[in-house]
Amino acid sequence: MPFSDFLGGLFGKKSQPANPSKAAYDSPSIPLTPADIARQEKQRQAAASHQGVLNADFAKTLEHADEGWKFPEAPVDDPLVYLGNLEPLGLSSEERKVVREWTRELIEEKGERAVWNSRLRLKLELRYLATESGLHKGIGRFSGDRR
Repeated sequence: MPFSDFLGGLFGKKSQPANPSKAAYDSPSIPLTPADIARQEKQRQAAASHQGVLNADFAKTLEHADEGWKFPEAPVDDPLVYLGNLEPLGLSSEERKVVREWTRELIEEKGERAVWNSRLRLKLELRYLATESGLHKGIGRFSGDRR
């Protein structure tokens, strides 16, 4: 699933399928075996036990990166300013375009101050969504985060 589809879900927008007559997924519907279900649950539990620690460490990195940043007093052209320092996320230029568009929509819906006040949570969610979408471009990767 593309990164933009995850962001659309986060910000309340649904992506339009390229071909509406096709199913939203490529693989045929195959019922999971009990072994498949057990394996998925084991993977979920293993990920959950590590994810909290990684999120706490990465949250500290994000907070440190935002030190000295202040809410813009005058209106700005780039909505990404309301997310603070995005360098720890390691976004590509294409990913920045997607994040910029959804941030613009979120600002229209919730306001600049709400986005600014939620910037840490939003960046953590962006990192999670990028990880779930299978992006391997270093979003939120730092020396303590090896997978």
